[in-house]
Amino acid sequence: MNRSMSVVGAFLFTLSAHANWIESPNRILIKSSNAENVISMLKNKSQTELKVERWGQPLSSGEVFAVESASPFLLTSLSSEFKNDQSIEWIAPVRSFEGDPRESLVNDPQFAKQYHHEMINSDQAWSYREGESEVVVAVTDDGFDLTHEDLKSSLSINALEIPNNNIDDDQNGFVDDVQGWDFAEGDNNPMSDSKNGAHGTHVAGIIAGTWNNGIGITGMGPMVKVLPIKFYGSGRWTNEIVLKSYQYAALRGAKIVNTSYNIDGLAEDQIYLEAVDTVYRNGGLVFNSAGNGGAHQSARTKVEKIILVSSVQSGSKRSNWDVKSSFSNYGYGVDIAAPGNPILSLGRGNKYMEMSGTSMASPVAAASMAYLWSVYPEKSRREVLAMLTMSSDNINGANSRYTDKLGAGRINLAKAVTEKYGTLKIQGIEYDAKTKVLSLRLWGVMREGLRGQGALIVTDQKGLQSSLTPINSYELGTNELRYSVALPAGQYELRAISSGWKDAFGRDLDGNRDGQVGDDWMDTLKI
Repeated sequence: MNRSMSVVGAFLFTLSAHANWIESPNRILIKSSNAENVISMLKNKSQTELKVERWGQPLSSGEVFAVESASPFLLTSLSSEFKNDQSIEWIAPVRSFEGDPRESLVNDPQFAKQYHHEMINSDQAWSYREGESEVVVAVTDDGFDLTHEDLKSSLSINALEIPNNNIDDDQNGFVDDVQGWDFAEGDNNPMSDSKNGAHGTHVAGIIAGTWNNGIGITGMGPMVKVLPIKFYGSGRWTNEIVLKSYQYAALRGAKIVNTSYNIDGLAEDQIYLEAVDTVYRNGGLVFNSAGNGGAHQSARTKVEKIILVSSVQSGSKRSNWDVKSSFSNYGYGVDIAAPGNPILSLGRGNKYMEMSGTSMASPVAAASMAYLWSVYPEKSRREVLAMLTMSSDNINGANSRYTDKLGAGRINLAKAVTEKYGTLKIQGIEYDAKTKVLSLRLWGVMREGLRGQGALIVTDQKGLQSSLTPINSYELGTNELRYSVALPAGQYELRAISSGWKDAFGRDLDGNRDGQVGDDWMDTLKI
């Protein structure tokens, strides 16, 4: 007789390509051809430790018993005892399916070549939830093939505007802006031209290539839509155009703006900062490429109200996955890593093509947050960003030269949508003796209105204590809190009081980084 025996041990959580199963540590089923033998063996156990249900045998050759216990170890022991009993046909753990078991895998024929979806576990996320509320991502770029077979159904349409009547029907200041706007040429047609649009079309396809339509590729989910905004073309690209584009994105209700452009020269520009502020004040968030120069802490890392995305290798060679793309910028100011080297998406003229760059990584991240927001429309911007970043996979092992400098980790959409996220941590400190500024590096998203005021204590060698207050504000793209520390030379103890720090979900600091909240963080500061 063939028998299938399962040893019931620790709690197991498995995410496969087809199902999300949770194996119970507290309940097993036993099938036996000798019910009396099973009953006898179970009687030898304390009845207070076991709960037994006998199912009978109306349609089966044997009888099935359901056995529950608060102690997984007791069930493991029981399974071992039954292992050599010839009357036992099988012992198996009870497993429950987490999510929606209905088949939802996409039928887009080139999906298998979109390796970034495999890397971030998109299909597993979609098997759990596909999304229920539309989320608009404004893409500011060089134009778009709006007639592409795999994009035209995924555009955000202004339903208040009557096409081609030369009237501003919704009185938003833009005539016939049905499909977006072209701020480069100043008209209502963000369509690509003979020179521009390949970049924008590719980025838009990553975000919202039409989902499950039986052709081409797929974007990040059925409820993620693109608002096309052309802000670069044959003329000059100016900070004024960026401001107008971001204002328009906010006006049209875009929750996320993706800009895969080099904004280093604008990092301290007041007009650009006003553009970012406009989106931020209106509840949106700007995702921007980290940059392709291979630079450390590029100028754009100073802008703390945007999310910077680094690129890791993807493609068919899986052994290279998660290694930093050679071109990608890096540093503690980067917020998240995503596949970007290469990415298969849309080309102009109903074509499909691969492109590489942090330009491709940024829309993967932006669209991932949009998908999460479509699944959890009731959650705040802060909470959704925390879900995205704090569920990411640690890729330091593949990037020893860039430890903690590629962002929180590489996106894992399946963990994010099932709310399997890590804890708020302090990664380390740096002290600048010239400016007398202490920088505290964070991992995770903090609760609104909280930046650890009074929760960081410094103690000198005599035991005298004082609390430190950050000199910088905390924004959603802030990865470091900075403190002015003008103390005499010497050695000091730093302590972050766990209860004084909260993540976006209200949980205390994980001071010793063991995955459990509620313990203080300590380090030594030498001045």
